[in-house]
Amino acid sequence: MDVEIQPLTRDFEYLADLYRRIRVKFRDTMDQDIGTIYDAFFTEFSLDSVFSDPELVLEARVDDKVVGTLGAEIISCRFKGEPMKAAVIGFLGIDPDYWDEGAEILDRLATELFSRIAKREADFIYCLPIASKNTPEIEFLKEHHKMVVMNKNVEGKIKLLGKEGVDMLRDARNLNVVEAQAARIVARLKNHELAGGTIREATPEDYPTIVKLLNDYTKRLDLARTWTLEEFKKYTNEMMTLEKRDYKSREQFKDTPFGYHVWVWDDDGEIKATLSSEISEIYMVSGYIPMAFFQNLAFSEDIESNPEGMELKKGFVATILRSLHKTVGIVNALLPQYAEKVLGKLGFMGEQRTTRLLVKSLSIKGNKIIESKKLRKFYLMFVDFSV
Repeated sequence: MDVEIQPLTRDFEYLADLYRRIRVKFRDTMDQDIGTIYDAFFTEFSLDSVFSDPELVLEARVDDKVVGTLGAEIISCRFKGEPMKAAVIGFLGIDPDYWDEGAEILDRLATELFSRIAKREADFIYCLPIASKNTPEIEFLKEHHKMVVMNKNVEGKIKLLGKEGVDMLRDARNLNVVEAQAARIVARLKNHELAGGTIREATPEDYPTIVKLLNDYTKRLDLARTWTLEEFKKYTNEMMTLEKRDYKSREQFKDTPFGYHVWVWDDDGEIKATLSSEISEIYMVSGYIPMAFFQNLAFSEDIESNPEGMELKKGFVATILRSLHKTVGIVNALLPQYAEKVLGKLGFMGEQRTTRLLVKSLSIKGNKIIESKKLRKFYLMFVDFSV
């Protein structure tokens, strides 16, 4: 098969149709929920909000037809205090008409993309494929591209928000009575209170403090992303364009605060914590459900070093959860390895989709990560491996 690899052609109507067909294929062959419904706007937003370098978002063409996509974003991070560059790969999409040729298409995409990443002087590449969805791709990347499993499961954590969240899930997922009753048991909201101050939407004046809180993870974790103020501003501004999205369920869920939010805990002018979230919709078996995706969560050093720090953390997150009650059905905390204790105490559970962390070293510095054998606590950018 003659496969041509080149930078992605920005025909978002075409790509949206491709990604929708891929989601249907996952549903029909693997009992996966449809998830986000791709349209031209959301497809463009998804790619632009993740991939800043157009030369690192590639397409595979066969007979002048796009049959696959794969992209990468390079970020800065620190491993045990040492500065590094990492490339996260994702948005793999294989045209269902070429499903049987998927390994060859992935090979061509990954070979070209990894070569381009190496020229950007990245120290390592990582990805986060779901085992039930991407087992063939995981095995292929391990065997043919020497990627190493650094953690067998870094699944996200989820929380149903009260009986109303269960009702939303029941209607969208066709839960039976027994399943719905079982879900109600774990959907209860914890009654932890905020220890003073208020939670408010962040302003640009807060961004330097937020960046510092996020970068402080390098002091506590073996591997953590680092941000510049300009990167954080750019990313946040791109995420805020979600307010223009045509949410299909907006009429059904009139009070849901769709879009992107960055919250801070302000205690008399001191920022004690921050949490960002995309509040979106996903399509399940028979309907939509509003869902919040928690992304960047960080606390001040005062909270981290406080003997009562866990109670303070629970109060902050629980207050945000209660503010979303009756407007959001499920919260999904993406890549929560750096905060799983506080999430666990608030009733978050594993989402039951085993997610691997795969890493490929590109440098002597990158080899140190591989030599560590396993990454337990880390804070990195999350990108869906498959569309």
